[in-house]
Amino acid sequence: MKNNNPAPIAPSERIAAIDIIRGFALIGILLVNLKYFAHPAMYQFVIGENIWEGFNGFIDSAIFILAEGKFYTMFSFLFGLGFIVFMDKAMKRSSRPKIFFARRLFILFIFGVIHAFLIWSGDILIAYAIAGFILLLFYKRKEKTLLVWSGIILSISIIPVLFMVAAFPLMEQIPGEEYSYANEMTMFINEIETQIESSYYAYSEGSLLEVMEQRLTDTTFALSYSFFAYLSIIPMFLLGAYAGKRKILHDVKNHLPLIKKVWLISFIIGASMTAVYYINLQQVNFVSPSMHDIYTQVGSTIGNPSLMLFYVTSLVLLLQKSMWQRILKPLTALGRMALTNYLMQSIICTFVFYSYGLGLYGSVTPPFYLLFVVVIIGGQIVLSNWWLKRYYFGPAEWLWRSLTYGKKAKMKIQEEPEYKEVS
Repeated sequence: MKNNNPAPIAPSERIAAIDIIRGFALIGILLVNLKYFAHPAMYQFVIGENIWEGFNGFIDSAIFILAEGKFYTMFSFLFGLGFIVFMDKAMKRSSRPKIFFARRLFILFIFGVIHAFLIWSGDILIAYAIAGFILLLFYKRKEKTLLVWSGIILSISIIPVLFMVAAFPLMEQIPGEEYSYANEMTMFINEIETQIESSYYAYSEGSLLEVMEQRLTDTTFALSYSFFAYLSIIPMFLLGAYAGKRKILHDVKNHLPLIKKVWLISFIIGASMTAVYYINLQQVNFVSPSMHDIYTQVGSTIGNPSLMLFYVTSLVLLLQKSMWQRILKPLTALGRMALTNYLMQSIICTFVFYSYGLGLYGSVTPPFYLLFVVVIIGGQIVLSNWWLKRYYFGPAEWLWRSLTYGKKAKMKIQEEPEYKEVS
């Protein structure tokens, strides 16, 4: 008889390569998020406002091209893969694995709500928790089905832009002055510029109450656009589930030909489509939709996940070399404590940039993002490795598991947990 109170996956059952990739994703997430911590970049991006020139502009563009949109998709891919790992283990230990996964998602949703409304508006956990329920519909589906649906859902994200561009000439021909798309967009841009000014004031010198009010506004605005995030998250969930079902990262040696093929194709497609995305983004007029909007959306939709796969496969191939295993091994602990470290990054960065801490909001340039990444990630690597020599899980992971399984998970250990070989 199966146990309806299964234990979490033991550290010895984990695969180090997955944790290393997750740790690498955390570095990229922080690198991208720093401009959103330090400036009202969410609002600036919506209206196409670029505040950097010269060397600052070069660094900002490099981060945008190489990292923006690539690392939350990497986390999404790993989330889908982790879903298969979780369900496979739970199926052997419990007669109701879906209940435990649903409970796991609900707890993640609570984490996300606390994070978004009390710490930082750029939360991704709420979207992961909600989108995660879609995975339950696909657990027993064939591998090919996962790939097909991943492509279908990914392509849906292009439809709103196609409709907007196609409908724009018709909307401009509506008789009378009571409606004008251009006027509507001008009013929208004015509202966004007001929020940009409000953000600079609230986060750099506002009171705690003003910070909380601005964060509520920012979170509400971000959630109103979350539909588009789901259209990129869910396909990556399914792609990760596909990799989990095929056991690609569980048995790298037998999948090396496939991994090398994906590595090459994803680089070619990712680099070319990212170039299409970036070049056309410079031509987008947010008042008058054009074909540049379509090219931008297509470039982003295809380019981001393609470069993500290039990064993932590059790491997997590097990990076949003993030298790179030694170099990348410290990321294992960072990835095992991904939730703790993700939340810790928000706490550290909001303290550094917001008025209730150091108040550096609006005063940091892109080159300093790189310095912050080195300092914060370096500290997290040291702390994570120290912690996991003494405990099975990070604090947030321990709480997440304990609430998921309805019992206090074992925390303290006597010796460092073992790992499977990355190859």
